[in-house]
Amino acid sequence: MPPPSHLINISHRVINVLSTLFLLMHMGPIGRISRAAVGPTWSGSVLEGLRADLAVKSGAALVVLVVATALAVYKPQGRTPYGQRRRHEQRTASAAEAVDAATAARPVGSVLTL
Repeated sequence: MPPPSHLINISHRVINVLSTLFLLMHMGPIGRISRAAVGPTWSGSVLEGLRADLAVKSGAALVVLVVATALAVYKPQGRTPYGQRRRHEQRTASAAEAVDAATAARPVGSVLTL
């Protein structure tokens, strides 16, 4: 199973793609309202059901945006396996450099005393 940070990243991307698709599907009703508003016989009662539908969909879109924002801000504790591996490699490399520096400072043929 992937680490939580990967799952959060994947779910955030899925939410963004689905939100974009729903936005594109939502353009039809918005176009109908705009064409009706431009027309000479504009009456608010004609599009009453459509206005309620747009209000509900806008509220749902707001909830989706809040969830996407929370996923973008939330960072789980710990490191990913890649981050753990990199940190281990850096610590190993710095320890090897310290040993190399200690042996380089010692003259050749000298006895190490403890």
